[in-house]
Amino acid sequence: MFSPFADNEWTVCDYSDSLEYVIIIIIIIIIIIIIKEIMGAKEKPDIIDITEKKRLQWYGHVKRMPEERIPKLIM
Repeated sequence: MFSPFADNEWTVCDYSDSLEYVIIIIIIIIIIIIIKEIMGAKEKPDIIDITEKKRLQWYGHVKRMPEERIPKLIM
């Protein structure tokens, strides 16, 4: 039976270089964080921010309503 992996040798990973890989990954993460701060990228807004934004949108909507509308009369 033919196997495409028959002539490949599997070797045990040499962990002497693993510190270099960890350092490279840390540097990449730091660069990503710096770029996000420079670009002004924000994390997902929390529920309080979303609620405040929707309240302001609703207030602006009601403010522009005619005076005889019920939501305008309530406010």
